[in-house]
Amino acid sequence: PNVWLHRVADRGALTSISAQIMALGGFTVFVVMFHIGRVSLWRNLPVFNVLPVTRSRLGANRVIRLLLWGLLLGHLAYMYSPWVQALPSAAQFFQPAGYVSLAGFFVLTQQKSLPIAEIIAVWLFALPALVLKHMLGGLLPPIMMLGILLFFLLWRYRVRWVLIFPVIGVVFLILTYHPATAYRAIDWKSPEYRSLTLVEKAGVFSSLFVKYTTDGPTNRRTVRNMVRRTSFISVFSWTVDKTPLYIPFWDGETYRPLLSSMVPRFFWPEKPEERAGKAFGDRYHLIYPASQTSVNIPWLTELYINFGAYGIFLGMAFFGLLLSALDFIFNNRNLTNIGEAIGLALVFKFVYPESNFSVIAGSFPLQILCFWIYFRVGLKMLTKIVPERQHAS
Repeated sequence: PNVWLHRVADRGALTSISAQIMALGGFTVFVVMFHIGRVSLWRNLPVFNVLPVTRSRLGANRVIRLLLWGLLLGHLAYMYSPWVQALPSAAQFFQPAGYVSLAGFFVLTQQKSLPIAEIIAVWLFALPALVLKHMLGGLLPPIMMLGILLFFLLWRYRVRWVLIFPVIGVVFLILTYHPATAYRAIDWKSPEYRSLTLVEKAGVFSSLFVKYTTDGPTNRRTVRNMVRRTSFISVFSWTVDKTPLYIPFWDGETYRPLLSSMVPRFFWPEKPEERAGKAFGDRYHLIYPASQTSVNIPWLTELYINFGAYGIFLGMAFFGLLLSALDFIFNNRNLTNIGEAIGLALVFKFVYPESNFSVIAGSFPLQILCFWIYFRVGLKMLTKIVPERQHAS
């Protein structure tokens, strides 16, 4: 969770001019380098063809549907089962499995290749179950990310009502932000609430929803708090004011976990945990000393606290080239529709870089390898098991 002391969030501290200039310059360099890489540098890179199946056989391929169902059910099991969550390295595979499976089912739905029973199961049961779980945990960012992914897919398929989707999303966030925040505080600070059933938790959330949505002043505070929560410039400005005048540069400390993050905890149970967010919150007095919470470190802030202003421009140039390469490899028009959707889902985590780079990108190579093995091996095995008349289009 992100917990900021009043000096940054509640009082709305002014953003320094130097922080604004560095932020604008860093983002400008990022955009320029991204387009340079996408247009001229990466044309000869290979694409990530996770599904080596021709377009003509993707339509009603039951094998593809079975593989997608495996991912979706695994994701649901991870979300609802503490036993699955406790498995070593389970999060690295099962968390993105939800995005990947829903992206694949979206394409099959648009191609009219998904049976009506499966359409109902995916979009009227599985998706609401995921949203409900996040809501009852007081977590709106995963719901927001899922909505953005679906918006990208709707835009790709030129769905007529695609522009209405962001409006629905903004209204949803405005109505649920304050109730979710209040519910999360109750859930974390009152252990007795954790033993409630899903129905009882839904009742508590519903009462909070009614309370806060009918309160005019609260609704106005909700919009203000949402802007502060999604705007990282306040924390960035705070670090610019403090570093290096009062707090020395970190000299790459937050990037060191990259060296160990690619090793699965399954093979290294004693692998050091990522603690940069806690150290960041303590060092910059963004959380109370006794607090066990942490503060996410966005990429721009991370570059500055480690290397200063020069680090921002060089680092954002590198990130622009890196993401343009990933976009070309995984989100390429030469892929099949479902392959492109799956690739988009795999790199989708980079859309919202609110955490330090090692948290977001450290396990990415291993994730790609696991999904490649899952689809390639699963496709070969299931094609032999499932009769040809059932999976051929």
